Amino acid sequence: MKIKQKCVFFYVIKKTLLITMRTFIFLCFTAVFSLSPSTMISQNHKIKIDKNESLTVDEVFNHESH
Repeated sequence: MKIKQKCVFFYVIKKTLLITMRTFIFLCFTAVFSLSPSTMISQNHKIKIDKNESLTVDEVFNHESH
């Protein structure tokens, strides 16, 4: 039984290509998910409410009324 050289060659190329693609995807996901600001503004703000009244969301976040 003789192994054809073409089949072995394509198997090696296919295996190398799959390893390269997996490594590239892993590195891309690592880079994308590691990008974040040093201080997250939305998690560091504190809100103090002095009045007991009903307001809409637009009225609360409207900067002109303050």
